[in-house]
Amino acid sequence: MINSARKRAILRNNTHPWAKMNDEELLKSAGLYGIDYKNNIEGYNLAFLYIETMQTLFRQS
Repeated sequence: MINSARKRAILRNNTHPWAKMNDEELLKSAGLYGIDYKNNIEGYNLAFLYIETMQTLFRQS
């Protein structure tokens, strides 16, 4: 998923910032990884988990 998103962004704009980011930086930039300051928990958010689940389901069908 991450590499696919990076490739699509670069195809649209070859100077896109994601071209030089590692996977963690890209996820943070996209808002899919961060810190829940209320509960002091760092990790993937529900949007990321939803995207990953949907891709897994599509691959299986």
